[in-house]
Amino acid sequence: MTRRGWSGLAALVAWTVFVWSNRLVNAWGSDTESTADKVTSSLLAAVLLGFAVVGVVVLVRTWRSPLTAGWARVVQVFAGLTVAVWAVRVPQIFLADHELAFQVVHALLGVVAIALAVWTWRAVAPAASGRGGPGRAEADGAPPLASAAAGPGGGATGDAGAPQARH
Repeated sequence: MTRRGWSGLAALVAWTVFVWSNRLVNAWGSDTESTADKVTSSLLAAVLLGFAVVGVVVLVRTWRSPLTAGWARVVQVFAGLTVAVWAVRVPQIFLADHELAFQVVHALLGVVAIALAVWTWRAVAPAASGRGGPGRAEADGAPPLASAAAGPGGGATGDAGAPQARH
Protein backbone atom coordinates (compact mmCIF):
# COMPACT_ATOMS: atom_id res chain seq x y z
CA MET A 1 0.00 0.00 0.00
CA THR A 2 1.31 3.47 -0.78
CA ARG A 3 2.03 5.99 1.93
CA ARG A 4 -0.99 8.00 0.87
CA GLY A 5 -3.20 4.92 0.93
CA TRP A 6 -1.89 3.87 4.31
CA SER A 7 -2.56 7.39 5.61
CA GLY A 8 -6.10 7.30 4.20
CA LEU A 9 -6.89 4.05 5.95
CA ALA A 10 -5.33 5.33 9.18
CA ALA A 11 -7.49 8.47 8.97
CA LEU A 12 -10.64 6.43 8.25
CA VAL A 13 -9.91 4.19 11.24
CA ALA A 14 -9.29 7.16 13.54
CA TRP A 15 -12.40 9.01 12.31
CA THR A 16 -14.54 5.90 12.70
CA VAL A 17 -13.35 5.35 16.27
CA PHE A 18 -13.94 9.02 17.11
CA VAL A 19 -17.45 9.19 15.64
CA TRP A 20 -18.84 5.83 16.70
CA SER A 21 -17.35 5.70 20.19
CA ASN A 22 -18.92 9.11 20.79
CA ARG A 23 -22.19 7.78 19.41
CA LEU A 24 -22.12 4.99 21.99
CA VAL A 25 -21.51 7.44 24.84
CA ASN A 26 -24.22 9.80 23.59
CA ALA A 27 -26.77 7.06 23.03
CA TRP A 28 -26.43 5.47 26.44
CA GLY A 29 -26.27 8.86 28.16
CA SER A 30 -29.47 10.03 26.51
CA ASP A 31 -32.71 10.36 28.44
CA THR A 32 -34.73 10.84 25.26
CA GLU A 33 -33.78 7.73 23.27
CA SER A 34 -35.65 4.48 23.78
CA THR A 35 -33.80 1.34 24.76
CA ALA A 36 -34.49 -0.07 21.30
CA ASP A 37 -32.89 3.01 19.69
CA LYS A 38 -29.90 2.69 22.00
CA VAL A 39 -29.46 -0.98 21.12
CA THR A 40 -29.81 -0.28 17.39
CA SER A 41 -27.24 2.53 17.58
CA SER A 42 -24.94 0.29 19.60
CA LEU A 43 -25.11 -2.55 17.09
CA LEU A 44 -24.30 -0.22 14.19
CA ALA A 45 -21.47 1.36 16.17
CA ALA A 46 -20.13 -2.08 17.13
CA VAL A 47 -20.02 -3.19 13.49
CA LEU A 48 -18.21 -0.06 12.37
CA LEU A 49 -15.83 -0.16 15.34
CA GLY A 50 -15.16 -3.82 14.50
CA PHE A 51 -14.18 -2.80 10.98
CA ALA A 52 -11.95 -0.10 12.50
CA VAL A 53 -10.14 -2.84 14.45
CA VAL A 54 -9.73 -4.79 11.22
CA GLY A 55 -8.38 -1.59 9.68
CA VAL A 56 -5.72 -1.46 12.40
CA VAL A 57 -4.80 -5.07 11.62
CA VAL A 58 -4.40 -4.15 7.94
CA LEU A 59 -2.31 -1.10 8.84
CA VAL A 60 0.04 -3.24 10.95
CA ARG A 61 0.27 -5.98 8.30
CA THR A 62 1.00 -3.53 5.49
CA TRP A 63 3.67 -1.61 7.36
CA ARG A 64 6.29 -3.96 5.92
CA SER A 65 4.35 -6.32 3.66
CA PRO A 66 2.23 -5.85 0.56
CA LEU A 67 -1.52 -5.55 0.84
CA THR A 68 -3.14 -8.79 -0.29
CA ALA A 69 -6.26 -8.89 -2.43
CA GLY A 70 -8.25 -10.47 0.41
CA TRP A 71 -7.37 -7.76 2.92
CA ALA A 72 -7.95 -5.08 0.28
CA ARG A 73 -11.47 -6.41 -0.27
CA VAL A 74 -12.14 -6.34 3.48
CA VAL A 75 -10.99 -2.71 3.56
CA GLN A 76 -13.34 -2.00 0.64
CA VAL A 77 -16.24 -3.50 2.61
CA PHE A 78 -15.33 -1.18 5.48
CA ALA A 79 -15.22 1.82 3.15
CA GLY A 80 -18.42 0.82 1.34
CA LEU A 81 -20.28 0.28 4.60
CA THR A 82 -19.14 3.69 5.81
CA VAL A 83 -20.53 5.35 2.69
CA ALA A 84 -23.79 3.39 2.90
CA VAL A 85 -24.34 4.23 6.58
CA TRP A 86 -23.86 7.95 6.03
CA ALA A 87 -25.85 7.98 2.79
CA VAL A 88 -28.80 6.68 4.81
CA ARG A 89 -28.12 8.40 8.13
CA VAL A 90 -27.73 12.01 6.92
CA PRO A 91 -31.12 12.12 5.15
CA GLN A 92 -32.71 10.48 8.22
CA ILE A 93 -31.28 13.23 10.40
CA PHE A 94 -32.55 15.95 8.08
CA LEU A 95 -36.02 14.40 7.93
CA ALA A 96 -36.26 14.01 11.70
CA ASP A 97 -37.10 16.77 14.15
CA HIS A 98 -33.55 17.99 14.91
CA GLU A 99 -32.19 21.50 15.26
CA LEU A 100 -30.33 22.95 12.30
CA ALA A 101 -26.98 22.94 14.14
CA PHE A 102 -27.37 19.21 14.86
CA GLN A 103 -28.17 18.56 11.20
CA VAL A 104 -25.19 20.57 9.96
CA VAL A 105 -22.74 18.91 12.36
CA HIS A 106 -23.92 15.44 11.36
CA ALA A 107 -23.83 16.29 7.67
CA LEU A 108 -20.21 17.38 8.12
CA LEU A 109 -19.40 14.19 10.04
CA GLY A 110 -20.87 12.23 7.14
CA VAL A 111 -19.03 14.21 4.46
CA VAL A 112 -15.69 13.65 6.19
CA ALA A 113 -16.41 9.94 6.67
CA ILE A 114 -17.44 9.51 3.03
CA ALA A 115 -14.38 11.40 1.77
CA LEU A 116 -12.06 9.23 3.87
CA ALA A 117 -13.87 6.07 2.72
CA VAL A 118 -13.55 7.04 -0.96
CA TRP A 119 -9.85 7.86 -0.47
CA THR A 120 -9.32 4.49 1.18
CA TRP A 121 -11.35 2.58 -1.44
CA ARG A 122 -9.32 4.12 -4.26
CA ALA A 123 -6.04 3.38 -2.47
CA VAL A 124 -6.76 -0.34 -2.12
CA ALA A 125 -8.65 -0.86 -5.41
CA PRO A 126 -5.61 -2.03 -7.42
CA ALA A 127 -4.75 -4.68 -4.82
CA ALA A 128 -8.39 -5.75 -4.52
CA SER A 129 -8.63 -6.28 -8.26
CA GLY A 130 -5.38 -8.26 -8.33
CA ARG A 131 -3.57 -5.85 -10.67
CA GLY A 132 0.14 -6.30 -10.23
CA GLY A 133 1.49 -2.96 -11.44
CA PRO A 134 2.58 -0.12 -9.21
CA GLY A 135 -0.03 2.24 -7.86
CA ARG A 136 -0.28 5.87 -8.93
CA ALA A 137 1.86 7.15 -6.06
CA GLU A 138 4.61 4.65 -6.84
CA ALA A 139 4.45 5.52 -10.52
CA ASP A 140 4.96 9.15 -9.46
CA GLY A 141 8.11 8.13 -7.61
CA ALA A 142 6.75 7.84 -4.07
CA PRO A 143 8.00 4.58 -2.59
CA PRO A 144 5.61 2.17 -0.93
CA LEU A 145 5.58 2.38 2.84
CA ALA A 146 7.36 -0.93 3.34
CA SER A 147 10.29 -0.10 1.08
CA ALA A 148 10.67 3.35 2.63
CA ALA A 149 10.76 1.78 6.09
CA ALA A 150 13.28 -0.85 4.98
CA GLY A 151 15.78 1.77 3.84
CA PRO A 152 17.54 2.23 0.51
CA GLY A 153 17.98 -0.91 -1.51
CA GLY A 154 16.71 -3.26 1.18
CA GLY A 155 13.50 -4.83 2.34
CA ALA A 156 10.69 -6.55 0.57
CA THR A 157 10.58 -4.26 -2.43
CA GLY A 158 14.30 -3.74 -2.88
CA ASP A 159 15.16 -7.38 -3.54
CA ALA A 160 15.28 -8.63 -7.11
CA GLY A 161 12.23 -10.68 -7.92
CA ALA A 162 10.29 -9.49 -4.86
CA PRO A 163 6.79 -8.17 -5.38
CA GLN A 164 6.86 -4.53 -6.38
CA ALA A 165 3.18 -3.65 -6.05
CA ARG A 166 2.11 -1.85 -2.89
CA HIS A 167 -1.51 -0.81 -2.89
